[in-house]
Amino acid sequence: MKGKILIVDDEADLRSLLKSLLETDYNVTEADSGSALKKALAGEPCDVVLLDLNLSDANGLDLLPLIKKSWPDAEVVVLTGDTTIE
Repeated sequence: MKGKILIVDDEADLRSLLKSLLETDYNVTEADSGSALKKALAGEPCDVVLLDLNLSDANGLDLLPLIKKSWPDAEVVVLTGDTTIE
């Protein structure tokens, strides 16, 4: 049985790239915003969430507690394209 990964990023090109790299070995779903992630949390749990730090409508760190509350066993990897430490 394949593990399930949710990619949460507002950049369609990055979601597409990650999905193409992972979909051979995993069931991959996508969310393009914080609000789409919140809808996804009502569904079947994912094993891994790849979460963008800066979404167009939310801060990824603010969404982290929601993910862990809904899917406590999910591993969350926070990603960012920012090049500054701040």
